[in-house]
Amino acid sequence: MKGILFLLLLSTLSYGRCFVHVFLGAADAGRHFHRAEWVEERAQEMGCLVFKTHDLSVSDTDQKLIDFMAKHNFDASQDRLHISYVDHGSSSSLPYGGGYERYQNVLNNLDNAVPKGTDVTFSSHICWPGFNDQLANHNFKNIKSMCGGTSVDSDNLSTAWSANMAWARNREYLPAGWDYWATEYDDNEGNDFLQAIGLQGEDREAGHRHTNMFNFHYQSIDNDAANLLKGSSLTSLTFARNKLKQIGHDTYKNPRNYLFNDLMSNSVPLYSRDNKVLGESKANEVCYHCSETRLEASGIDDIFKLKEFADQLDSAAVQTEIDRLANNNSTYQVYSEMFRNSREFIRLNMNYYKNLASQYAVRFEAIRRNLRNAANAGNTSQEAAYQEQYEELEADINKDFKNLFVELRKLNDVEMIVKLKEESPESMQKFESFMACERRNALDIL
Repeated sequence: MKGILFLLLLSTLSYGRCFVHVFLGAADAGRHFHRAEWVEERAQEMGCLVFKTHDLSVSDTDQKLIDFMAKHNFDASQDRLHISYVDHGSSSSLPYGGGYERYQNVLNNLDNAVPKGTDVTFSSHICWPGFNDQLANHNFKNIKSMCGGTSVDSDNLSTAWSANMAWARNREYLPAGWDYWATEYDDNEGNDFLQAIGLQGEDREAGHRHTNMFNFHYQSIDNDAANLLKGSSLTSLTFARNKLKQIGHDTYKNPRNYLFNDLMSNSVPLYSRDNKVLGESKANEVCYHCSETRLEASGIDDIFKLKEFADQLDSAAVQTEIDRLANNNSTYQVYSEMFRNSREFIRLNMNYYKNLASQYAVRFEAIRRNLRNAANAGNTSQEAAYQEQYEELEADINKDFKNLFVELRKLNDVEMIVKLKEESPESMQKFESFMACERRNALDIL
């Protein structure tokens, strides 16, 4: 019996452990504490060692990390550290007890606190534009690799919708990612989970050991519509996006622009304004049920570019180029498959979304016209009513097109990888180092 127990212990120790730091910073709202509890429960379900910090200085926070690692004999050659940020943020600093600390100082202190060779991953849905940028330019001496996912881009603060109820928190990037990470395998008997990470015929333990930041991100981005559209991303793709922008090749596209181009801009006319299109002589009424004939005659269909885009996919070089990268480096294989699957989704659903987008285009333009008329007439109550309709319609679009937006984001992510290879081949080594970090087992299950 003792021999069997020893073998079991030995086999257990052969796998790395996951250490999870739930960072509450200087949290002062109930939603932050609920979010922290949510993540803590999920991490513990997965067998991770968890500790939380709240309202501590940078030095005290890092000392608690040092003590926790020492207590559990953290082994940098096997174990992983994951930091789950659940508190406020800003464009350039993080909250601690006593005030905010700039990203650079935070990373320097973290680097000094961990053993040499430590791998670090992180997740956050909060207001952190620029954090991945700082990470990409930081020189570490002890941290071997660091990568993660944020739900805000470099130019925007988060507008993540939040509440204290469990069902509401499911809509946020960070908790939704953890929920998927801990439960999706069991809820779907492994099928969806294993397909998502490219494994077939693997058992539960093997499947969980392959969970990584890539899957966390792509299984979570659809839970926060605003940040999905802004460009929430992994460290690798943030690096690629910013590098391309820096050298004059801004390749990122807001998914909604594939459908409506400048529809959300009040300064760009969409088509020749024909009163008949907006409801015969009742030009100020919203046309919710315009016929297909009127729609085509109005020229509105021209603003919908998804069909042309889908046609280009058949002859586009992107698939060929990402396949070529995958042949030379198997880490790219997941992007090759992702691009292929997203192309197929668009082909199969193109007509459905095309018709839906055309209907929305007419409704949007009608409401916007009514807004202008009410404003010009000084009718504030009517203007407020139309503004509310406009915002409700925007929310409906985000809901009805969510699945398509996710696939368009995936396509655009692969486009940026191929463009980076084409325009800045010297940057690929750094991109690949981040990608390898994200594809590596981020949290190993004992």
